[in-house]
Amino acid sequence: MSELGKFTIRPVGVYGVQRESSIDSQLIPQGGIVEAVNFNFDRIGAATVRPGMTRIGGTMSGIGGTIVALYNAGGSAMLVANYLGNVWATPVEGLGSQTWAATTLNGSIKTRFVDLGDYVLGIPAGSPPTSRNMLVARYPYKNTLAASGGGSTGNPFNINQFTGKAHASFGENYKSRIYLGGNIVKPNRLYFSSVIDSEGNISWNPDFDFVDVNPGDGDVMTGLKRFLLDLLVFKRNLIYRFRTTGLDPDPMIKVGTRNHESIVEGKRGLYFHHLSGFYRHTGGVTPVEISRPIADIVDAITVDQAENIGGWRDNDHIYWSVGGNITVGGPRNSTIFKNVVFRYTESSEAWTVYEYPYAIGRGSAFVSNTVSSIAIGPNTPLTGGGLNSGFVAEFNRGTVDATISAPVSINYRMITKWYEWGGTETRKFIEQIAIIAEKGMGMNVMYQVDEDDNWQTINPDLRKLVTIFTVPTKRFNRIRFKIAGVSKDESAVFLGLDVIKGTNEGVIK
Repeated sequence: MSELGKFTIRPVGVYGVQRESSIDSQLIPQGGIVEAVNFNFDRIGAATVRPGMTRIGGTMSGIGGTIVALYNAGGSAMLVANYLGNVWATPVEGLGSQTWAATTLNGSIKTRFVDLGDYVLGIPAGSPPTSRNMLVARYPYKNTLAASGGGSTGNPFNINQFTGKAHASFGENYKSRIYLGGNIVKPNRLYFSSVIDSEGNISWNPDFDFVDVNPGDGDVMTGLKRFLLDLLVFKRNLIYRFRTTGLDPDPMIKVGTRNHESIVEGKRGLYFHHLSGFYRHTGGVTPVEISRPIADIVDAITVDQAENIGGWRDNDHIYWSVGGNITVGGPRNSTIFKNVVFRYTESSEAWTVYEYPYAIGRGSAFVSNTVSSIAIGPNTPLTGGGLNSGFVAEFNRGTVDATISAPVSINYRMITKWYEWGGTETRKFIEQIAIIAEKGMGMNVMYQVDEDDNWQTINPDLRKLVTIFTVPTKRFNRIRFKIAGVSKDESAVFLGLDVIKGTNEGVIK
């Protein structure tokens, strides 16, 4: 029998979440985290509870339905939201009491947008090929969006030349043309417009101006993205490269995506989701799978979720919302992650998981008081005040999550790797421990030993930067710690813990 010796668990979460399904706990670095919900690790060596959400403008009362698109038209201060087949537009500078003005867009369906000059083209996905419901809108000023309605004729887009003859579900602006794909009748056909003229107008001849992207490969087109010098044509399991000189006859990359919204361009490359994981493409022929540290959670994404996953970015992070819950593990030890948003930090390559009080459907950048921000929209109708209503919120703003009624506090949890001081074969117990946390009121620290499914509480609350507890733990061969609580007024920060005193009883036969 001997003293366990002082031991420090810090820094915390430097490498983000690293699941034991991908790497054994003993290979995870000191301070490693195997589960984190609503924590981020932007402050290196610390775990900080995520910010909340603040509602933008008023409620879309009495309309209901699902927000299926958000868009920052022209990179200006204009936010466009598509919601149950209608389009709302509002200036968001100042985040005051904006109102949302509706413009009809046929069909309660997902809509994508493409900029051209001073205009934006709305493309409703999944409509019949005879439908004429594309929206053309103009944003000549940062506080005005004048919509011309579905099936518009004339300049600048001349949509009447396209609709009725062909159909598209998504598009991209590439080398002075608009490219459209996602024809539900001819799912491998890529249409293109004329080159934009000096007046800012384009025209269409869909009977002749198209390219068929290898219809014999057994796959269908799912997205378009301009990246570097190429227009990348995504299918579910393949990516083709298109240039103005033509289309590569064979796929450049042997993974793809099931949803156009999963494709996000960051500062270190182009990111997208495939059923096998999240990937980063930097221009070569082999993209890098970046989600191995959280593989078991990513593998639990269903096909339906993959087909509706939504992605967006800020200065250093890529976000993907799966629009609902993810269940990981078996009947005995399953974990449910609720209304999941995955967060990947480009600079540190750290992963974490955010949970929200409702499923988030879409996210988009916008400008608020000259500060770049993110707007999000719930994925399902919310009920409050007797109305089946919805709203758009500013992401990562405030300390609580906005809802239709009262804001709600943020629940958080984090689990460390296993520790086996003195070896797995020796039996130990801890007698005194110091917990270091900033703004930790409401934070609980617990521990779990060996094969015990239960968590034992070390402290009911933290009210100081350093709190010392003298409570003997259960005897253990290995031990790990859990930090959990509710954040409401300020974002709590967990910095680590010190084992001050303990006993190693040696090998117990």
